[in-house]
Amino acid sequence: MRTPRERAQQPLVEGADRIQALVGAREYGGFGMLAVEDEPPSVVLFWKGPLPRSVPHLVDELRRTVRVVVRDAVYSQDELREEARRIAALDQARIGVKIWGVGSLNDCSGLSVMIDRSMDLAQARRKITSAMKLEFSVGGPIVAL
Repeated sequence: MRTPRERAQQPLVEGADRIQALVGAREYGGFGMLAVEDEPPSVVLFWKGPLPRSVPHLVDELRRTVRVVVRDAVYSQDELREEARRIAALDQARIGVKIWGVGSLNDCSGLSVMIDRSMDLAQARRKITSAMKLEFSVGGPIVAL
């Protein structure tokens, strides 16, 4: 059985799925990401640059039943993935920093980089650089006790 929150989000998820299907089928380069927000209940589409003609038509259609917000993305999903792959591939032996993960920030403005908890955060910031904004955190593998 679904919770009240899940039931409330269902139309939003369905709307986001429709946008994702359109974007995936057409392989538009400016797509950033989709999010579902609770307050106010909304589908949020992050996009870099002008929207292709078919996207506003779908957004307008969806707005008849759900709130859809379009926000500017600093980087597209493709740009974020490319830079995340580059950073993830940095050789620990060369830079001296163990990287556990690299992913997009929630607003498509840059990347989050997780380094090993044994590493020096200041050293990581010096060694791992990018034209994109980088936010660093420390962590490591999950170990069952």
